Amino acid sequence: MIDLGTTSFHIKVPSLPQRELESYSTSLFDIWERSVEQGLALNDYALALRIEEGSVRGLGKIAAALGALYIGIGQYGSFINGLQIIRSQVTAVSTALIDSASMGLPGATHAARIRRSGAVLAKLQTLFNKVQRGELSANAAMDEAKILVGDEGAGSPDFMTALQSALQNAPRFPQQMPLPYELPDDEVIESDCSQRPPAPPQPRPAPPADHFCVEVWRDSKKSERHVTLIKL
Repeated sequence: MIDLGTTSFHIKVPSLPQRELESYSTSLFDIWERSVEQGLALNDYALALRIEEGSVRGLGKIAAALGALYIGIGQYGSFINGLQIIRSQVTAVSTALIDSASMGLPGATHAARIRRSGAVLAKLQTLFNKVQRGELSANAAMDEAKILVGDEGAGSPDFMTALQSALQNAPRFPQQMPLPYELPDDEVIESDCSQRPPAPPQPRPAPPADHFCVEVWRDSKKSERHVTLIKL
């Protein structure tokens, strides 16, 4: 599996009791899963969500096999175009996770700190940009791409062949044109939850004796959903 995108967030709210934490985590996962199914054009992928109690700290991750990514990219004509579209879809469903996480918390009136990583998709797009700007040869970019995908590359020769061909045939940017805006691999965003209608006051529970987190994941679209409660 290749990491397509990872999103972490921290929302300052009163600590949730253990049972509520588990209910919140599974509900958020289900909502996010529906968003991914509707918004991400891949035939298979894995999802994982980790929620830690206290001020809610969450981590959502989308991963897929290179074969599934290859099929998804192929829906959009050129490799470059397909890569950009799939990356934008991953960004959109990551944003949906943040929106759902904030809306589902009572008293979420403080800013949420978000870190979003485009992972492999962002790095592949950066390689294309460097080749198109003449900063890197197609062969050198391919060498970096092989390191980037690791052992997954050997299991998906179709993807690697298509990637090499796309790098070799990538149109060069005219020198007189302004460089296209390139998003960084990692983004840190401050999201103001206070703009939402305030929730009714909630009683603040006593600090928990133990510290817990909930992990919810599915290894593929058709696999069983797993939920585990971990004492930290």
